[in-house]
Amino acid sequence: MIISLGTNYEADTNMKLARELLCSFFHDITFTESIWTLSVDTEKIDPRTKYLNCLAKINTLYELGQIEPVLKQIEGRLGRSTAEKSLGIIRIDIDILKFDDEKHHLNDWNRPYVHHLLKNIK
Repeated sequence: MIISLGTNYEADTNMKLARELLCSFFHDITFTESIWTLSVDTEKIDPRTKYLNCLAKINTLYELGQIEPVLKQIEGRLGRSTAEKSLGIIRIDIDILKFDDEKHHLNDWNRPYVHHLLKNIK
């Protein structure tokens, strides 16, 4: 499984906390480097807004239906809310990009930073 993580609010702290929480649940997880990018959703968010992004590869026996609630719980623990999202504040966003051989969030696969970070997945 490959997941993406992104944050634009207290980014260093929130990325660190997200990684720690993911490691406490998934014991076989590796992260790529974290890189800064500009917003891709410039209609809703100031195009100068910077995001800290990384990918993670997870080997797990959990089913997709068991994993999705865990990721949402981690987002919630870090304070992610619909109200803040509408203001362009993303404390943490965790998305499943690939589970088994199935790709998810297909638009994300076209983003340059995803291509760059995928080269670091082992």
